[in-house]
Amino acid sequence: MQGLGYHDHQWMNANPMALYHHWLWGRMYTDQFTVYIYDFVANEKYGFKPLMMFGLLDNETGKVVFKTDGRFTRETKLEKQARLGREFPKTSRYVFQNGDGREVDFHVAWADEIETRDMYGKAPEPVKRQFDAMNAAPIYMRYYAKGSVTLTDPSGKIESSGDMIYEYAYLGKPDERAHV
Repeated sequence: MQGLGYHDHQWMNANPMALYHHWLWGRMYTDQFTVYIYDFVANEKYGFKPLMMFGLLDNETGKVVFKTDGRFTRETKLEKQARLGREFPKTSRYVFQNGDGREVDFHVAWADEIETRDMYGKAPEPVKRQFDAMNAAPIYMRYYAKGSVTLTDPSGKIESSGDMIYEYAYLGKPDERAHV
């Protein structure tokens, strides 16, 4: 069987709002690579600690050609989503620099909003009070995006670009400490 696919992440045995402030989760498909990114940021209870998973798979062989060892930088440009009234990363750049000298520079920019959900704004007052007690105000966006990736290793550079679908689940209330 060949083709592109998507898998969901219904894998938690705890309430995500008790764990995470927000996350960006997505896959990008280029002619060379399948790119996976899971940029989770814990909630205040856990110090807004980032949990980053990132990898490149070679489309021809299916082998992992890069996975982060946890060292990365993130730069974002925010844009306010008018209906939800909260800022989301319009563009993001991640640079993953592994201890072995290999590096990936990954850029993504949303091109179109696919879905918006305002779970907080549409909630009845008793549910809002429960969210407030958790310091949560969950909203959600799903995007179609364009991206590019550059892999640098001892053999040189490989550049590739493509289409991406990603979600941004913004569970916590805005907080500048949360790396949005």
